[in-house]
This record gives sequence, C-alpha cells and structure tokens, in this order.
Amino acid sequence: MKPLTCFLVALVLLGTAFAKERPVEKGTLVEIFLRDIAYPSARGISKTAYVYQLTVRVGCTEYIGAYSSESSDIAGAYLPGDPLEVMVNKQRIYARTPGVEKFMEIQVSSQRSIDKCPAGK
Repeated sequence: MKPLTCFLVALVLLGTAFAKERPVEKGTLVEIFLRDIAYPSARGISKTAYVYQLTVRVGCTEYIGAYSSESSDIAGAYLPGDPLEVMVNKQRIYARTPGVEKFMEIQVSSQRSIDKCPAGK
C-alpha cells in the first residue's frame, strides 16, 4: 500500500477505537416526531427515508437532532420519557433503549442548557 493510504487506514482504525471507548451515559427522550419523508427519486435515493426529529436530555443539556430511518414506525416505538443509553459526540448522539444492542445515530442540529436543572444532574 502507498504511505498515504496506510496513514488514512490507521486514522480510521484509531478513530473507531476511540469511538468504541466513549462512555455510555443515561439520557431521556424528551420529544420525537416525524419531520420529513424523502421518497425515491432521481437524486440517488433508492428507498423511502423517514426523518425524525428527536430531543434527548443528558444531564442538564438537551440535544435536538435528526434520525433517518427506512422504518415509518420509529416514533411509535419510542415515547417521551423513555430512558436511553447515550454516547455524546460534538455533532452526533448515539442513543439506544436499555437492552438493545444497536445505537441510533442522531445528527445534532442544536443543543440547549436546562434552566431549572437539579444540582448534580
């Protein structure tokens, strides 16, 4: 392999290793709703994509973001107040319900601090 290719592969592997070691925190689903439906078209979309907007609270911070799925029943599977296991990244949140192996990758669009947050949360 060329040196540049080896370097890029090493960076990807290193990033993957650090991503797996990110701590899992307790979070709560605050809100979820279907925001958009992207239908197959000439734009290269091969399947219908359902885009959900989610608000997830972790400690004293709420993260607002989007999750894209091929399933139309995600909003019915999750309810506000549901506990979540969450890994927070700068631009993404990885969330799952306790006991589920696969994380949802949520693209974060904004975040806000909670004004009346209990101390130590």
